Amino acid sequence: MIRYDYEQKRCNSCRAWLFDTPRRTCDTDAVWYWWCRYSHVRRNWTNIWRVYGTHPANPIKSVAETKIPLSVSSFERFCVNIFILDKDPRIAAQLQCDKHVVKMIVESAQMLSTAHRMLDGVETRRKSKSGKTMTKYWELPDLREASLYKAVHMGHPCTVWTMQSDNNYLWHYEHFIALCKEYTYRYNKVHATDTKLRKDLCQIPTNIRSGYKYLMTPFPLAMQHEPQCIHHDDPVRSYKEYYQTKQSRFNMVWTNREIPKWFVKTS
Repeated sequence: MIRYDYEQKRCNSCRAWLFDTPRRTCDTDAVWYWWCRYSHVRRNWTNIWRVYGTHPANPIKSVAETKIPLSVSSFERFCVNIFILDKDPRIAAQLQCDKHVVKMIVESAQMLSTAHRMLDGVETRRKSKSGKTMTKYWELPDLREASLYKAVHMGHPCTVWTMQSDNNYLWHYEHFIALCKEYTYRYNKVHATDTKLRKDLCQIPTNIRSGYKYLMTPFPLAMQHEPQCIHHDDPVRSYKEYYQTKQSRFNMVWTNREIPKWFVKTS
């Protein structure tokens, strides 16, 4: 039998109460995604209840009783990650499929921008888009304020890792540039985020820990919803196995690139 716990927060867009999917307290790692009943994933209302069995009209005794996988692809676009498919940031970018090459450029730029704002900025409170509530905002004291993305995913393991040392940041930035180059190689055009932020992100945050004492810290493994893929001593193996699980959610293709030798197509 699986027990469930709940937490509540508010939606950044409409300020409605957010509910997370149940945090599993059995022997596997916690699994949850925030969702808003009024806006972001309203169309997935039924799926949430069916997968996790929390609706009284459709009770199930455990997640194992449903054939729907725990990792629901419709939630994944609200999460970020760094696909560490190789320790070389350039090769790690080249190994990614078309969809991720497009998507991860924005996600990396968001995390790098967040590092600048949280390390060098001043935390303030600003009105939300609706004007009804006040939200946290990190304001930079220089020209970066006008160009960098706002701080998002502040507590995500990949964002935290990016901010831990200058070497972490530089690895992530080099990976971001490699993704931008890969996008141009595959589609023969320049990504808008590349045009906007390549130069602004090349400088490390002023207040980041730097120097020989702060070497790269271990890569984060942001895949708690796929615990069978986690190998703490081998992040590349972990992410390669995790990458395999993506093909059940969408068609993975590599334009102008060969499919990685380690990637096994299931259909």
